[in-house]
Amino acid sequence: MLKIIGIIFLVFSGTLIGYTKSLKHSNYVSFLRQYMKLILYFKTEIKYSQKTIIQIVKEYHPQTPLKSYINQCIKLLNHYPFEQAWKVAFSNLQHDFGASSEEENIIKNFSSGLGASDVENQINYCNYNLEVIKPYLEREIKNKNKKEKLPVILGLSSSLMLSIMLI
Repeated sequence: MLKIIGIIFLVFSGTLIGYTKSLKHSNYVSFLRQYMKLILYFKTEIKYSQKTIIQIVKEYHPQTPLKSYINQCIKLLNHYPFEQAWKVAFSNLQHDFGASSEEENIIKNFSSGLGASDVENQINYCNYNLEVIKPYLEREIKNKNKKEKLPVILGLSSSLMLSIMLI
């Protein structure tokens, strides 16, 4: 009886590990979508308001998973200039989502062109960053659609094989 319960827990845990891997990828797609909305928000605020970039960041209320990064950036603004606070806040994307270093650098370097020039150049900079990040989002969506169930299936099958070996 205990062997059967152990096998059930083993299969369940393998499936859960696969699901966790799949969920991490889905969260990254959601993060990139929220990031693009953030750039559009910045673009609109820069164009139609007279607010500084720090005021714009403080007034933005994102949804998860972008929320923790923006909140960390706001906390860091008490001690660092905007560009440095942004870079520090967005420095864990590789660890949190498995983003490539190139993607992380694009997002971290977004802060370097904000608030440093006139309105027209900042709007162009936002448009540029939207175009730069768009292919990464499209690639991640394709990968998600192709491989969404793969980690779950691998986790389930490997735990089943281990269970059979234990019997």
